[in-house]
Amino acid sequence: MKIGIIGSEGQLGYDLMNIFGSSALGFDIKDLDIRKLDRCQKLLKDLDLVINCAAYVKVDDCESNWQEALSVNALGAKNVALVCKQINAKLMHISTDFVFDGEKKDCYREEDVPNPINVYGSSKYLGEIFVKNCLSQHYIVRTSSLYGIRGAKGKEENFIDTIAKSDKRGKCLEVVDDIYMSPTYTKDLAAMVSKIIENDLPFGTYHVSNKGSCSWFEFAKNILEFLGVNGQIKPIKSKDFAGKARRPKSTVLANTKIENLGFKMRSWEKALEEFIGERSKIW
Repeated sequence: MKIGIIGSEGQLGYDLMNIFGSSALGFDIKDLDIRKLDRCQKLLKDLDLVINCAAYVKVDDCESNWQEALSVNALGAKNVALVCKQINAKLMHISTDFVFDGEKKDCYREEDVPNPINVYGSSKYLGEIFVKNCLSQHYIVRTSSLYGIRGAKGKEENFIDTIAKSDKRGKCLEVVDDIYMSPTYTKDLAAMVSKIIENDLPFGTYHVSNKGSCSWFEFAKNILEFLGVNGQIKPIKSKDFAGKARRPKSTVLANTKIENLGFKMRSWEKALEEFIGERSKIW
């Protein structure tokens, strides 16, 4: 199987390229701008499967740059889906927990109806709709709060880096303690994406995140504990967080469909511990 990975130099794309190796052809933004249909048509050729990891992920920036968010996350996804249909290729589209409003008291399952509350979530949900309507041979994989060895290309420093360096900076960091999610290691996500493909699972929407949930403050505390450092962090409420975009209160994902098919993700704590062990080598 010949696989094309869009966003191959991002943190998820990096791990996917490592898994698929020589069978994968990587495309980064400098190679392929998915906002341009003609570029997609020119470069996405002779492929059996396309994995689209490309996204505009700066949640606060999306509020003011909504046209850019829609162009990449919605219309870009549509362009990729249209080309996949033209070349008769399957599509694996990576989406987000932010398509939900965060008001559900239980975990979100694949059949729950999305109701995004910010531009980023709305643009990603629109991308899902385009994928579903353009191509029957699709997988939509929603995931949550990603971190990886490569780091997020669209962000200067990720959350774990900031917390890990807090002891050296001597500054007390304020971290929200009333927003809950499922932190997910891109290495684990990439491995499950590979299993979905290799086992030819039914097309449709899947939730894939590390098992369990925590608040961002709990996540930060675990980072410091695994590192064995005494960084200073202070819990605050989301209403006191100075961000442009509204954040869902809880977007914990239930991996219902993959578990029903016999596949499981490990806990977020075990994944984080392994990541810290790897990442601490380069801090």
